[in-house]
Parts: sequence; C-alpha cells; structure tokens
Amino acid sequence: ASAGRLSTMALEIRDNALAAAAVVILGFAHRHSEAMRLRLEVGVAEYKKLASEGREVWLVVTGGDTQQAGETEAAFMTSECSRRGVPAAKILREELSRYTIENAL
Repeated sequence: ASAGRLSTMALEIRDNALAAAAVVILGFAHRHSEAMRLRLEVGVAEYKKLASEGREVWLVVTGGDTQQAGETEAAFMTSECSRRGVPAAKILREELSRYTIENAL
C-alpha cells in the first residue's frame, strides 16, 4: 500500500465560498503491475471520499508514452479510473511528461 500512498496526492483549495480538491496520480511505466493497481485504487478512493463530502474534485493523471506503447500513461489511467467510477469529465490529463520530475514542472 505504500507505493500507492507515495504516488498519489490530494490537494485542497479553500476559500470562504469554495471548497475544491485535486487528486494527482503520477504516471508509472509498468501499467499492469501491482504498484500501478495500488496507485489507481488509492487515487480513486481519495477522489470518491472527497466527492462524497460535496467538494468539487478533479482527478489529475500524468505521464506520456514513455514505453512507446501507443498510448500515454495518462490515457491508460483515464480509462482505468473511468472504469472504476470516476466521471471522465472530472479527469484532467497531462500527457507530455517523460519522467516524474517533469510532472511537477
């Protein structure tokens, strides 16, 4: 479970009239691994928890096509998160990063 916790972040923005949050799941080249499954489970669970509190929540997935698989890591995670119940309209994709550090830039 630690792999999921380390790669998923929840960010909150609070204002008197606004409560919004973003859950960020960083890309991972090993798409069908246990580590990726954990990242997705933790991220989706956090998204659902925040959404159930009535917040405006966005799920941000990151990662380019670092393995030349014909699909970006972000696109793969979008499909997986949608399959797990996150509305596609609530998922933001960053598809250009090649390395974890580029996710932050």
